[in-house]
Amino acid sequence: MDYYDQNDNGCLPYPGGLFWLKRDPCRCVSHNLKNVCIKGYKGGEFEIEFVKYLILNGGVMNNITIWFLDNCSWDEVVATACLRSYPKLSPQLSIDLKPGIEYLRKYGGSFDEWVRTLK
Repeated sequence: MDYYDQNDNGCLPYPGGLFWLKRDPCRCVSHNLKNVCIKGYKGGEFEIEFVKYLILNGGVMNNITIWFLDNCSWDEVVATACLRSYPKLSPQLSIDLKPGIEYLRKYGGSFDEWVRTLK
């Protein structure tokens, strides 16, 4: 499967991890956005920083659902899973992590079972 690696940010004048920190909170994120579903997530630095941005600025957020790609590494997945304990602006916010689609189709297992199969 070919896809564009959004974590390759060589064109930025600063490290990719600072991209979201340099942005002012968007009014729609802080006052309107309630649910987000991210599909095709790899867990690279840029993606993790985006989820942090949502956690820190989503004042009325209820849920963030993340569907991982099947070829993620254990490190990428665990780094994202750690975001569940990150301080949240919205007290209602839950972060729902889902395994790769192929794994789910083939084995029907849970996220935690999938993580144990990663290298």
